[in-house]
Amino acid sequence: MGGGVYPWRLKESGDFIDFNTTNNAIFSADLKSDGNAFGYYGLLGLEVPVSRRVNLFVEGRWTHVNDDLNKDFEGFGRLDLSGSEVAAGVSWTL
Repeated sequence: MGGGVYPWRLKESGDFIDFNTTNNAIFSADLKSDGNAFGYYGLLGLEVPVSRRVNLFVEGRWTHVNDDLNKDFEGFGRLDLSGSEVAAGVSWTL
């Protein structure tokens, strides 16, 4: 288990609908939001020796990170950066 600071940046460019107008006007924009969020993670791994110099490994990581959107996305709620990942591979010693 561990934790850290997770820098993030969100950019969206294109045509958007303004739901606050009576006719749902469409407008073009380049929107940005960024920040640094504190989060934590859990990591679990397994390494299996195949020979004296070769090992197979697999590891899984689960991360929990949330932050509030800001700047152009102010008031749009929270950004969920959480997720899980799996890595596998071969390691060897020369």
